[in-house]
Amino acid sequence: MEAAEKIDHITATPSVETEKNSVLSVKQVAKTYGDKKALLPTDINFFLGETTVLMGPNGAGKTTLMELLCGLQTPDTGGELKAFDHDLIKNPGAHIERIGVQLQETQLFERATARDYLNFFKSLYKKTLPIDEIVKWLRLGEYLDIQIKSLSGGMAQRVALALAVINDPDIVLLDEPTVGLDPISRRDLWNCLKSLKSRGKTLIFTTHYMDEAVNLGDRIIMLSEGRVVFNGLPEEIREKAASLGGGLDEAFEYYVSKKQEQQ
Repeated sequence: MEAAEKIDHITATPSVETEKNSVLSVKQVAKTYGDKKALLPTDINFFLGETTVLMGPNGAGKTTLMELLCGLQTPDTGGELKAFDHDLIKNPGAHIERIGVQLQETQLFERATARDYLNFFKSLYKKTLPIDEIVKWLRLGEYLDIQIKSLSGGMAQRVALALAVINDPDIVLLDEPTVGLDPISRRDLWNCLKSLKSRGKTLIFTTHYMDEAVNLGDRIIMLSEGRVVFNGLPEEIREKAASLGGGLDEAFEYYVSKKQEQQ
């Protein structure tokens, strides 16, 4: 068996769900920027109420995939990209009312307050949650009227999360929501993400932290050089780490550094 065939076998971990249950469907979707193949033809289904964690080294294709899922990029010719049976290639904004997005590049105006932003975002959607409910849920009350520039990193991330869920979305996409946070703020945001899941939301987020992935994810997808190299359960990651005699980071390295090709 050739090495490439081995990778295909490893990454073809089937979901217990069926394709019909997916709320987001990616079939042979690829993305190229000039001569760079950011995402090779990829097949992934995302399921209702499931938390999926996307991982991989810098430049692996995670952010490209996220931007395709939220309609900020269009894929190369060919393939199929659907959300709730809407064709996102023909109409990238067809699911806009049913998704919430927080991208790593999101920049909030420093002199605005959380209240300013919540009121503005509320005006953008047909259906929204009551602001009071979001404030209580994310414990933003005492920070509502403080300028963004005066908030801690963790609190600013919580404001960004509030904006991502103000339209009560079915799907929430978050690009590295805990990057740069101290351990306490990071754990605090973990609780917010768990709360999202408890509300039946489909959560898709990227991270570089293996402990975060296995603690929060129902499913973990790893990408390397634009292709999926692992699609499976957190338990499989733990088992692989144990078999390697190392920790979670060793399991991550095993999948993304092509070590499985040598076996």
